[in-house]
Amino acid sequence: MESKATYTNKANEETMDFVVVLNKMLDTYTVKNKAYDGAFAKRFAKRGLAYAVDKISEKCDRVVALESNPDIDNFGESIEDTLLDMANYCAMTLVELNKRRKQD
Repeated sequence: MESKATYTNKANEETMDFVVVLNKMLDTYTVKNKAYDGAFAKRFAKRGLAYAVDKISEKCDRVVALESNPDIDNFGESIEDTLLDMANYCAMTLVELNKRRKQD
């Protein structure tokens, strides 16, 4: 069994790794949301949760396709990039759902 100090250090390292991913998500969101002029929120307002699920599903399909055939990466979008996009779609969906709850 690991000592508590070792466990705590490992947990802190994993937490920091998670924070690095969150920061990458924020960077990706900031750039893409500006480039797309907030399109996700606009489409979500019109089409609802189904729109978000479709976007997330498309990214899932892309991950599966890239995993089975890495040579199809013609757009410079790696599995990691696709997972960041997917995570952002999930986060943006939560933001939009929270907006709806506040309006009700």
